[in-house]
Amino acid sequence: MGYRILAIETSCDETAVACLNGDKVVQSKVFSQIDLHEAFGGVLPEAAARRHLEVLPVLLKDVAKPDLIAVTAGPGLLPALLTGVSVALGLSRGWQVPVMGINHVVAHVAAAALERRIELPVLGLVVSGGHTSFYLIEKWSDPKVLGWTYDDAAGECLDKVGRALGMKYPAGAEIDNLALTIKERVTMPLPLKNEDSFNFSFSGLKTAALKYKGKISNEVLAASLMEAVVNHLLDRIEKVLQKYPYPLVVGGGVSASKFLRQRMHEHFGERVIFPSAQLSTDNADMVAVYAALLLQEGIVPGSCVTPDPNMEQGWC
Repeated sequence: MGYRILAIETSCDETAVACLNGDKVVQSKVFSQIDLHEAFGGVLPEAAARRHLEVLPVLLKDVAKPDLIAVTAGPGLLPALLTGVSVALGLSRGWQVPVMGINHVVAHVAAAALERRIELPVLGLVVSGGHTSFYLIEKWSDPKVLGWTYDDAAGECLDKVGRALGMKYPAGAEIDNLALTIKERVTMPLPLKNEDSFNFSFSGLKTAALKYKGKISNEVLAASLMEAVVNHLLDRIEKVLQKYPYPLVVGGGVSASKFLRQRMHEHFGERVIFPSAQLSTDNADMVAVYAALLLQEGIVPGSCVTPDPNMEQGWC
């Protein structure tokens, strides 16, 4: 297809814009807000929205008129989503081109299609600061949720414990490095070990980890937590693969972890597919390629998008 797609991503604390021409990303820009939210130890939605509004005009400068605008419609923080959607709708009206709302979480799975051919059906696992979810994807336009977290997301668990240990937000990268270099461990529980489901729970690991605070070194505690989080993911993956023996595509910010990738490849080999680390974190490239995949399945873009913080379908 020769479609030119402009994609906008503002679901949380990254402002991103990308241009996809056919099957090639010709422009990609990401502006991180980590410095803004570090003082709060997490993302402040209203501040994120204001920063998106400040940054988007700069990122969109000199962007040519596309055939389609794809914008993250959910899930995410409502003020942040509303900013991106409002800008997309304004450009859609001005340029008189259609607009398509995209599911940010499923787009993390679609990101792998930018670097290799993905044959459906596949399983999708998204592991990030806000989401930990399993999907069965037989059609990109109809992703089916197989499992989700009952409480904290994996990245949220790491960040909360990291904050308690005095680490800068976000703490994931620092904890990942410790898991790779520190060999000593304390044993933590395996969540939901007796539950026959594809769901997750990380709040118990957060509680278990904090019980060790002050009793062992922060480095050993952080490395042990990372191991426990990964062990929980591996346990859930094994259950899913027993019922759905398909390739597994893993995306989301936490999936950029070298420790997690190492352990998953050890357990599941080439059955597990990761996009590059750069495409695992929030970006607009994945929004653009997901829109392209939806177009290939015959989804017709419209003229309006409504932000939905709890969006379940793949598009709107």
